[in-house]
Amino acid sequence: MSKSEQANWEEIFVQYKASGLSQPAFCRANNLSNNQFHYRWHEYNKALKAQAVGSGFESISVVSTDTRPLVASKMQVKTHLPNQIRCDVSVEVEEFALLLSQLVQSC
Repeated sequence: MSKSEQANWEEIFVQYKASGLSQPAFCRANNLSNNQFHYRWHEYNKALKAQAVGSGFESISVVSTDTRPLVASKMQVKTHLPNQIRCDVSVEVEEFALLLSQLVQSC
């Protein structure tokens, strides 16, 4: 799809949102193919979601429940993401510190 064709569909979607009509009613009123409109609408929303996902990182909180000074050479790292994915590992403190510094540099 050319940029001008994409811009035309974006303009149509702006008009559709402002109209308050259902998709079939909007298509009838504007002499558009309902199937073509539905396909373009789906692709448009998929692209918007992909932009939103790729636009940044999810914020995280680092929480420690242990108030004792760190003496051990290993530590437990528990990562719990909003989508219910969990990763609990035991790591060497020095290796974890190195990994974190590399992550910071790459971001």
